[in-house]
Amino acid sequence: MGGGPAARAQVLFLHSSSGHYGAADVVAVPSTAPDPLPNTAVEAAAVGCAVVAAAHGGLPEIIRDGETGRLFAPGDGTGLSGLIAALLDDETERERLGEAAAADVRARFDPARLIAEVQSLYDAVRWSGRWAPGRYFRPRRWRRPR
Repeated sequence: MGGGPAARAQVLFLHSSSGHYGAADVVAVPSTAPDPLPNTAVEAAAVGCAVVAAAHGGLPEIIRDGETGRLFAPGDGTGLSGLIAALLDDETERERLGEAAAADVRARFDPARLIAEVQSLYDAVRWSGRWAPGRYFRPRRWRRPR
């Protein structure tokens, strides 16, 4: 076996995410079933890891190919290994993707921003006229049982 990236790659399976992403050069999210919000991708991106992920479910919304990580076709093992090998060989690209991903996650997943957006949505529905107290639910007056 040659001395390429595949020869020196190590795969770790961890049961806890705290503190472990910092040891990774690349984090792969090769999910075979679509997931609307895969935490692994968000967590890895948040700490500045280069992420390689399957292009389905919520992953293309979290990782933008070539900007904040790399995407491959679901089930394409050759594509996955090729992207990992390319990132292992190119430290500058790994760092660029990781830094962009961390900045993107900080901006898009900021708790204060998310709360404000949800509150704004609730306010829009509440004041749109489509919902009004009593329209869908009319509370009955409480009567003392006899």
